[in-house]
Amino acid sequence: MKKVISLIILSIINILFSYSYGSNKDDIQVCKQYEVRSEFKRLKDCLYPYAKNGNAKAQLILGTLYSDGLGTKKDLSKAQNWYYHAANQNIPEAQYLLGLTYSEKNEFTKSKFWLLKAAKQNYAPAQNQLGVMNLYPYKMKEVKSSPNYKEALYWFKRAALLNNTDAYYWLGVMYYQGLGVDKNHTLALKYLKKAEQKGNQKAITALETLKNSSYNKP
Repeated sequence: MKKVISLIILSIINILFSYSYGSNKDDIQVCKQYEVRSEFKRLKDCLYPYAKNGNAKAQLILGTLYSDGLGTKKDLSKAQNWYYHAANQNIPEAQYLLGLTYSEKNEFTKSKFWLLKAAKQNYAPAQNQLGVMNLYPYKMKEVKSSPNYKEALYWFKRAALLNNTDAYYWLGVMYYQGLGVDKNHTLALKYLKKAEQKGNQKAITALETLKNSSYNKP
């Protein structure tokens, strides 16, 4: 399991290296050799001076290393610090990840603030996460309210327009169970199958459950 997680994080870091931000002050490609070899401590040490110099990509990757404890001890405070610097350069990926770290620390008001900034830049993962937060507000200790289905539907639809597979899944759930909308099993299955086709595990499980269950609920 740990190996699988490391492979996932490595894939994310590789993607981050490919991003290009206009505010970057130096080229950090010299550090990529350590990412390729999974030498995360060397990667961290290589990125640090670039991040200190204001390189948003370096800040974003450093935040990810601290968030997941790669090449260093896991430290959400340090992760937040680097995500914050990149987020203030209006980098949606950093705003989204900063929002997630606040969620991990149960600081949901701050989490929503940064997720909203990323979502307004059409960053689909942030839009989907806002949908989830509105669908299940009782999971957030700082929020004392009932589900806001209208707001959840809005963000899931926004994310789905950007082909976010989790948003497809949640739209399927909402339409199948009639959460804030009229039940529409045809539309629900359409969304679930879209997510399934893109490899979404939750949708695959839901459709398998529907196939085998007499109750026909995802």
